Amino acid sequence: MLDVAREHFPIAVTAFCDYVLNSITLSALDIKTIVSFPIGTSYLSESMMNYTNSIGMSRGEFQEHLLKREILAGQLTTGALR
Repeated sequence: MLDVAREHFPIAVTAFCDYVLNSITLSALDIKTIVSFPIGTSYLSESMMNYTNSIGMSRGEFQEHLLKREILAGQLTTGALR
């Protein structure tokens, strides 16, 4: 269906792919964690897990956050979250 739409609306489909399909959303808790534990720096996963727990991030949110970190570090593509 995306290919059909691309034939008629190439600019809109490109924008959709850039801003929706191939993007990730960072929650406020994700941003707080990234500020405290920057992407690309070495960190102890236990200390980061303790931090995220202290700011109210659930275990599931933490697992998703780890995937987002991998995407931001260039280790995964956005397709991993979908």
